[in-house]
Amino acid sequence: MELKPELAQSIVDHMMTQIPYNINIMNKKGYIIASGNKSRINTLHVGAVDAIKHYQWSNNMEIMDSQALICP
Repeated sequence: MELKPELAQSIVDHMMTQIPYNINIMNKKGYIIASGNKSRINTLHVGAVDAIKHYQWSNNMEIMDSQALICP
């Protein structure tokens, strides 16, 4: 089951009120489906693509490495 972009954007919008950093949520192909920077939506996130290639994700969406997807 994938997170719908509308719900993802709602989550991002709420998170952006709490933390001073941009938030992106990507789909399983690495495309940004929600972002604090709306111009990035539907663009490819190279870091996510790299993470997808190097990590095997479980259906339970376990966090395998808390630092794996953090980008400056």
